[in-house]
Order: sequence, then structure tokens, then C-alpha cells
Amino acid sequence: MGVFGRKVTIEDGPAGLVVTVPVRGMGCAAVFIAFWLVGWTAGEFAALWGLAETGLRPTAESMFLVVWLVAWTVGGAFAWGVMLFAFAGREVVTVTDTRLTSRVEALRIGRTTVYELRGVRHLRIEKGRLLFHYDGSNVRIGSGLDAEHATQVLDAMLAKRPELGRDWHAWQPTDGSAS
Repeated sequence: MGVFGRKVTIEDGPAGLVVTVPVRGMGCAAVFIAFWLVGWTAGEFAALWGLAETGLRPTAESMFLVVWLVAWTVGGAFAWGVMLFAFAGREVVTVTDTRLTSRVEALRIGRTTVYELRGVRHLRIEKGRLLFHYDGSNVRIGSGLDAEHATQVLDAMLAKRPELGRDWHAWQPTDGSAS
């Protein structure tokens, strides 16, 4: 189907219908995090320098610095992840004959969630978001989409797999089995 705007794509190929959605811009927050990480990194190096000055002897000061450095490093790793996601994050939604997958990633590092199609019901747009019912709860996908793109993605997904739009209360399997 091609490219919408700059980065949202819908492609129907051998792997199924693949929708790529960039992260909605975080604007000032992303810039703030980038500058904040400069200070965070300076704190990290200052702690390392202080630890090196203790000669790595097991003193109260060096033990405090080790504990502080571990916590500081974990917080910094989290902040780096948020910044990478803000600048390079995307969601890839794939619809095959048997599954709907949602992969949220930045620089190919991320998390994939797999939904069996037989359990996906009532794919719709609600309050500008793509939602579907699965295993007793509503699942949101394509969070970076605006209303226009959400409609285009919904249309493409329902054209590929019309049964996804059926109301899960009214849906009855054609083979007589319940899902």
C-alpha cells in the first residue's frame, strides 16, 4: 500500500501484512532527556573517579560509591533506553494467516507480543487508537498513529482478515468450535 506521510508504512507481502509505525514524537521531553544524560554521564564518571581514588580499598566511602554507582548505572541505562526509543523507536504490527504480532523496538532491540488470530476480535478505532479484544481484555496497537493513519491501517487489516472486525460477542466459529 505504500508510505503515508514520512514513515508509516503498510506492506502486504509474503510475510503477511506488515505495518510499521514510528514513535509519536516526544518533542521537548526527548531533548530534555538528551541534555539530562550529559549530566548523568558526568556523575557516572565522577563516581568512577572517586572510586579509583580510594584505591579500591573496602572502606565505607568506597562501598557507598559502589552501591551508588550500580543504582546510577541502572537509572542511566533506563534513560538511554527512553532516549533511543524517542529518537529511533517504532512498532511493527504483522498480520499473517494465523497470528497478529506487535513488536515495539528501537534499533532492533525490543519486545514482541504474539496474538493467535482465532482469539483476536472486534478490531476497531476507539478514541483515535487501534484496539482489539483478546483473551478477556482490550489490547492497544499502533500507538504512534494519528486518526487518519489509524483508519488506513484498520482498513488494510480488515481487507486482509475481515474476521478481525467481527464483534467478539456475536462471532461464531464456522467449524462449530468455540475459541
